Amino acid sequence: MAISAILDWVAALKPWQQDAFRRVATSLEIDDASLSAILNNLLREHEIPASEEPDCLPLSQKHLIQDADVMPVARLCALDEVQNTNRPATGQVLPFATHGITLIYGGNGSGKSGYCRILKKICRALVKDTIYSDVFLEANPEPAQARIRYKIDGKEDVQDAIWPDGNEPLVDVAHLSVFDSHNARLYVDARNSIDYLPYEIELLTRFGQTLTVVQNRISQMISEVDNRLRLGLPAGFTPRTKVHELVEKLQPTTPLSDLPKAEEIAENNKWNEGLARELNALQVSGESDPEVLASKCRRVSSVLKQLQQDFTTLKSMLSEKQVVALQNAIARANETAKAAQLAAKDLFSTEPLPHVGSDVWQRMFRYAKEYSILAYPDVPPPATQEGVLCLLCQQPLSQEASERLLRFEEYVTGAAKKDADQATQDLDEIMSSLKFLSIPSTQDINSRLAEFQEMTTKRRKVAEQAIALAISAAEHRAKLVEAKLADNLSDLPALDFSLLRALREEIDSLNQEARILEAAKQNAEQEIRSKRLSQLKDTKHLADSLQIILARRQNLELKARLKECERSAKTNAVSHKANSLRQELVSEGLRDRIRSETEALSLTHLHLTIRDDSRKGESGYKVSLDAKQKVASKDVLSEGEQRALGLACFLADVNGQPKQHGIIVDDPVSSLDHIRLRQVAKRLVQEAGNGRQVIIFTHNLLFFSEVLSKAASHVPSPVPVVTHVVRELAELGFGVVERDDEPWEGKPVTKRIAVLREHLDKLKAKKEMNNVIDRHQAVGFYAQLRETWERLVEEVLLGKVVERFGTDVRTLNLKRVVVDDEDYRKIFWAMKEASEFSGHDMPAGKNIPIPSLDEMERALHLLNEYRASIKKRSNEIQKNREKLEKPPKAQTIY
Repeated sequence: MAISAILDWVAALKPWQQDAFRRVATSLEIDDASLSAILNNLLREHEIPASEEPDCLPLSQKHLIQDADVMPVARLCALDEVQNTNRPATGQVLPFATHGITLIYGGNGSGKSGYCRILKKICRALVKDTIYSDVFLEANPEPAQARIRYKIDGKEDVQDAIWPDGNEPLVDVAHLSVFDSHNARLYVDARNSIDYLPYEIELLTRFGQTLTVVQNRISQMISEVDNRLRLGLPAGFTPRTKVHELVEKLQPTTPLSDLPKAEEIAENNKWNEGLARELNALQVSGESDPEVLASKCRRVSSVLKQLQQDFTTLKSMLSEKQVVALQNAIARANETAKAAQLAAKDLFSTEPLPHVGSDVWQRMFRYAKEYSILAYPDVPPPATQEGVLCLLCQQPLSQEASERLLRFEEYVTGAAKKDADQATQDLDEIMSSLKFLSIPSTQDINSRLAEFQEMTTKRRKVAEQAIALAISAAEHRAKLVEAKLADNLSDLPALDFSLLRALREEIDSLNQEARILEAAKQNAEQEIRSKRLSQLKDTKHLADSLQIILARRQNLELKARLKECERSAKTNAVSHKANSLRQELVSEGLRDRIRSETEALSLTHLHLTIRDDSRKGESGYKVSLDAKQKVASKDVLSEGEQRALGLACFLADVNGQPKQHGIIVDDPVSSLDHIRLRQVAKRLVQEAGNGRQVIIFTHNLLFFSEVLSKAASHVPSPVPVVTHVVRELAELGFGVVERDDEPWEGKPVTKRIAVLREHLDKLKAKKEMNNVIDRHQAVGFYAQLRETWERLVEEVLLGKVVERFGTDVRTLNLKRVVVDDEDYRKIFWAMKEASEFSGHDMPAGKNIPIPSLDEMERALHLLNEYRASIKKRSNEIQKNREKLEKPPKAQTIY
C-alpha cells in the first residue's frame, strides 16, 4: 500500500513540509500564492518573522488518491449538469457504457474538450487543465461544476455527486486514468531520457521539485543578508573588556547559540549624563596615567588596523588591474550582445511582433520559463508542446505557436545567446562587487579617528588624508559602476593609496608608545581608574554604535536561521523515499509490461533501455534510447513515436494495477500513421474485452471506424460499443451531445435517409418557405442529400469495395457490383439537382427559386427508391456470380 506508506512518511515530517506535501497532492500545480505560503510556514517554523499569518495544514487520507488495490472499481455512468465549462450548452447528458467502449466523436471546436477537462480534474491525471467558463464575459464566473454519476462494482445503486472545481477530488472515481496530449507521461529531455512516473513517485517528485524552488528562494535571501554583513563592525573597543568580548562574537562564524542576545547587548548600553561627566573627569585626571594612555594607544591602533583593512580592500577592488578587467568585461558583454542581436534578427525576422530577442523580451521569456517549472514541473521548461496552455495567455498552443516557442528556446539556449548571457553574468558579478564595496563615509572616519586626530597635528593630517581618499574612492567607484562602454574608463585617474603606508607607520608608532607606557609603573588607584575609564569609553562607543551592532546581530541571527531553513528544505530524504518506493512499485513486472506494450505498438526498432532513476528529490522511471551518441531524444523520436511510447507506458502503468480501473483516452492517435492507429485501436479494444471500462474521445474518423471494426472482430466475442457525437449548434452552444449516434460522415445510407426524413418533417411543420432562415434550411437539406448520394455510390452501388474510412479493398464484394447506363443517368441528374439547390454559386440570371416541399419529398423518395432497387439487384447479381465460383455440374448418363 504505497499511499499508506506515503502518509506514514509524511506524518514524520515537519509541519511546514506536511503542508507543502498537501498542497502538491491537492493542486499538482504550485502557484505563487501557494509557494509564498510554504515559504511563510518554513520561516515561521524557524522563528523568522513572516509577512503573512500561518496557513499550515497537515496531509490526510482525503488529500490522496487511494491505493488501487484498496479501492473498488468504479464505473462512470454519466456526466451531466455541466456549468461554467467552456460555454457549455445546458441540459446535456453524456452517458458512458459501464462495460465495453464509449466512443465519443467531436470535431475541433465542438465542446468535446470541456468534458475531457472535467474528467481530468476528477480522475487520475498528471496534468489537470485549468477550466475556464466564458472568457468573453467581463464578470468573474462561478467555478466549473458538474454532476458525476457512477456505479461501484458489486453494488446495485448508481451513485452521484456534485463536483465543483476547486473542491477535493472524488475518491470513488479517482483511479480511472486519463491519457491525452498533456498526460502522456512522456517527457523527452536533454539527458537523452524519457521520464515515466507512477502516481506515488510522481507526488514525491513534485514535492522534491517544490523543495528545490524553496531552497533557491532561501539561498537568495541568504545572499541578501550576506551583502548587508559586508559592512564591518565598529572598531576601537578596549581589548578584554566585556563590551569588546560581546562585539567580537558578532562574526559570521559564530554559532547561533553563541551569539550574544539583544538583551545582553542592551544591558551594556546604559549611557547617561552622569556617566558622561564621570568619563570627562577621568579623562582629565588620567591624562598623565601611563595605563590610561597605553589603553588609548592600543584602542586607536585597533581602529587604524580596521581602517587599514578597509582601504586595502579598496585598493584591490579599484586597482588598475580591476579597471582593465572591467573594461574587458564591458567590451565582451557589448560584443556578444550584438552577436546575439544579429542572431535574433536573422531568426525572428518573420515574427509578428518586433524586438524579439531584446533585453525586455528576454526578461519576459526568463520569467515564463520560471513559471513553467511551477505550472508544468515534470516538463523541461518551457512547456512548448502543441496543445498545452500558453504560459502567458493560458490558451492552448497551436502548432504554429508551439514551433515559435521552440525557436525562442533554441535561441536562448544557442551558442550566441549563451555567450552573451555568460558575458553579462561576468559583468554583473564585477558590477555587483563594486556596488556592495564598503567605502567609509566622512562621518564614519571622523567618528572612528576622533581620539587619533586629537593626539598630534601630523595625525590629524593623516585623518584628513583618509577622508580625502574615501571621497575619491567613492567618486571612482561611481564612474566604474556607471560605465557603459570600455572607452569611458580610458582616462580614469589612478587613486593615491600612500595613506596605507602612513597608517602602517602610525600603527607601529602607537604600539611602540603603548609598550613604553605599559612599562611604566602604575599604582593600584591608577589601575582602578584606568579600567573604569576603558569601561566608560566602551560604554559610550557602544551607545554611539548601538543601531549598527544590533542590526548586525539581527542579520547574523537571520542568516543562521535561514541556513537552518535551507537544510530543512534539502531533498535527500525525498530521494531516499522515492528510491524505496521505486523498489516496491517499479519492479521487473513494469519493465516487462513496458516491453510488451512497445512490441504491441511496433516500437521495437527504437532499441530502448528501461531503468529507474532519482536525483535531488526528482524521481522517475527512465525509458531511454540506447544510443551510442549523446543526443536529445526529442531530436530523434518523431511526434508519433513519442505519442505511441507514451501510450505504451500509460497502458503498462494501468495494467500494473491489481484491479481493472477504467481508462479515458482523448485523441490517442494524434500524429500516428494508419498502421499504428490500427494497433492502438486494437489495444484499447483488448482492454475493454478484458473487462475494463474504456472511454475514448476522438476527432479522427479513421480511428473511430477502426475502433468499431476491431470491437466487432474481437475474439473470443465482440466488444460492446456505444457511440455519441458532441457538436456545436448555433441555437444551443458548445458541447451538444447526440446520444447513441455517430458522425454524419460515418453514417450509412439508411441512417442518412432517416436524418433527411426528420429534416424534411421539420420543414413541413412550417407553413411558408419565403424567409432567409428557411432558405438556409433547404440548402442544408440538399447538401446532405448530395452527400448521401455520394455515400450510396460507395456503399450500395459499389458494394463497399472501397470505403473512405476503411483500410481494405474488398475485392470479393465485386460479386454484387454492376453499373449500367441507367445507373449513370439517374445518379448524374440527381447529383445535378442536389448541387444546384445546395448552395453552389450560380449566375444571377438563372434565379433558381426555393424548391417546394413536394419537390424535396420527391427527391428524397427517388433516393430511397433507387437505394432499394440497387439493393435488390445486388442480391440477385450476387447469387448469379456465386454460381461462377463453382464448377458447372457434370451430366451423367445411365
